[in-house]
Amino acid sequence: DLADVRVNLSRRDPNFRQLGETPSFLTTSGVSVGTTLHMERLLPARLGIALPVSIDYAGAGVDQLFINRTDVRGSGIAGLRDPRDRRVNYAVALRRLTPLTDRWYAPLVNGLALTGNWSTTGAQTAFQESRSRSYLVGGGFVLADETRDQPIPRVLDAMLARLPRRVRESGLVTGLRAQQLRWKPTTVRLASTVGRNANTTTSFTKAATSPTDTGQSVSGLNHVLQNSGTVEFRPVPALTASVNARQLLDLRDYRDGMPRADSVDRGAAATAERLELFGADLGLERERALTSAILLQPGAALWLRPRADFTSSFTLTKDPNARNLLRTDDSTGAFRLPRRLGAAQSLNVGTTVDFGRFLRQRTPETSRWRRVGNAVAPIDVQWQQSLTSNYDNTAYIPGWGYQWGLGGIETFRGLGERLSTTAGRLRRVTAAGSVTLPFAFTIQSRLENGTTETWTRRALDGFQAVITSAQMVRPDYSVRWSWRPVRLRRVITLLNLNGRYLVSEQETTVPNETGGLADRSRLVARSQPLSMAVTWAFLGNLTTNGSFDRQRREDIRPGATTTGETRRVSLDVGRIFRLPRSWNTRNGQLRTNLSYQSEEATSVVAGSTVALRSPEASGAPLPPALGSVLTNNGRRALNLNANSDLSELLTFTLTGSRVVNFDRNYNRQTTNLILSAVLQLRFFAGELR
Repeated sequence: DLADVRVNLSRRDPNFRQLGETPSFLTTSGVSVGTTLHMERLLPARLGIALPVSIDYAGAGVDQLFINRTDVRGSGIAGLRDPRDRRVNYAVALRRLTPLTDRWYAPLVNGLALTGNWSTTGAQTAFQESRSRSYLVGGGFVLADETRDQPIPRVLDAMLARLPRRVRESGLVTGLRAQQLRWKPTTVRLASTVGRNANTTTSFTKAATSPTDTGQSVSGLNHVLQNSGTVEFRPVPALTASVNARQLLDLRDYRDGMPRADSVDRGAAATAERLELFGADLGLERERALTSAILLQPGAALWLRPRADFTSSFTLTKDPNARNLLRTDDSTGAFRLPRRLGAAQSLNVGTTVDFGRFLRQRTPETSRWRRVGNAVAPIDVQWQQSLTSNYDNTAYIPGWGYQWGLGGIETFRGLGERLSTTAGRLRRVTAAGSVTLPFAFTIQSRLENGTTETWTRRALDGFQAVITSAQMVRPDYSVRWSWRPVRLRRVITLLNLNGRYLVSEQETTVPNETGGLADRSRLVARSQPLSMAVTWAFLGNLTTNGSFDRQRREDIRPGATTTGETRRVSLDVGRIFRLPRSWNTRNGQLRTNLSYQSEEATSVVAGSTVALRSPEASGAPLPPALGSVLTNNGRRALNLNANSDLSELLTFTLTGSRVVNFDRNYNRQTTNLILSAVLQLRFFAGELR
């Protein structure tokens, strides 16, 4: 048990092929060898550590019998580059298996883990050769504390004790007084990784070595230090907060390889922005990301479950290879690398109201209100607001308020005199609920109303154009019915019925740069799906399924109205037939299925008669122009499938299909008729020993 060894060998002949395939004329071979050494088993057990060391080698190659798409033998070309790939990887990890308990430094050592990875690769294709060397060394630290040993402050407990009796004995106040506060962080995670990858790629114009084709080489270097940290707080079960930070430092010196410097020296600009700590160079901060989240779920009552969550994020990206540099203040300021900034904020407030449980807790079992409570499902109401902001090609670094996602829409639209490139605000209110009626009927309803505003910085100084969109979903009704008859159980075993009626509207307004109206559109979509499934008790448990879906879409714009409609019909019948015993099949059953699908789509554009003109327009709208058919096509398919298990290893399948595709706009129709019979044989070689 000291080591694990893995070996994998493969080879495929150039003339090998499956039934119905053509040979590839390529000899493919591969080898993979790896081992994992458990070095901790060579050390004293009292150390309580895990120290696995892994070594892996993988190689693959392709020998061409014939040159691709030719009848020229590969062996007849001297120096032909056949595809090759080789990889060697070394990995080591160190962590504790048995935690320490009686040392002051135990929390630091128990959560510490170190990893290292070194690899070399080499690859070759017909026109390229590449080599790379890389290493990745990192460490991580995790500190978790689950202690909760401090009650709430006495002053707060005394104030809650003086509340009226009915309030004092409620679930919210009782739970709050029994809380145990945790002032220390629940979890702390820290990680730091140093990685370096150096690669060289040489490209050729010929597929074989030639004195006249020496190739062109391109070298790349990526040398970074990534630091990340996460802190989670949970002072009470109802409150959770977390902060996540990530930083990517570029350790590469961009002054290397530049023969001369000038006023726009990118290497000098990148060097000027490198960070230092106590005089030590930390590198160029190329990426930064901050994320925070707060979730509040107070247990007000069993029938009332409010919630609120706030999340924010910030990203900063620098491009040391940018073509154009920016100046800090004016034309005489120092050169800086262009940055891209992004911030987002999301606030969700909602509650789930269970009126059914409220009534069941306060009414006797035989009362009418108890039956009402059993029929009403919880109602969920939610309000959401999302703010976004982006700055492109800027030398400005915002303050901590913007980086933590604090502030309103005015803060996200601009900081001081600096307007954001784009900004957005989304507001949405949703409500959903359901009720169960007698005879297993269930009715669901959902309402949604929201607005979206998008600001875009235009060419005019100090101007942001806004695009406003309003969305509304009303009504959205769903009906479900599941029935298992008792008196008719010899005829019908199960009946399921599902239906929905959905109407959604969206209106968008686009102004121009001078404040006028550039475009206004209104989109209305209606959907009416209906489906039913019946399982019959006779005719061998015959099952029938049917569905119908009609979708209508109306896009209204100034001067034109586009109307589209899609209809889908589906029918499905399935039954199991008994086969004669003389056929000697495995289970004596023939499973059959007959289905029909139809889909038709039409789209017509015509002159608009709706009043979507600008406020300056006057008079009645013009008569609509004659409609023009944009699309009028569809598809119909009839499928028959039958299959049976002849034995444990043999299955027979018969399939027939007739598919018709038509396009009335182009007076075109195609018909496909497919018949197939498949005999599938499965076999097993048994256990290898």
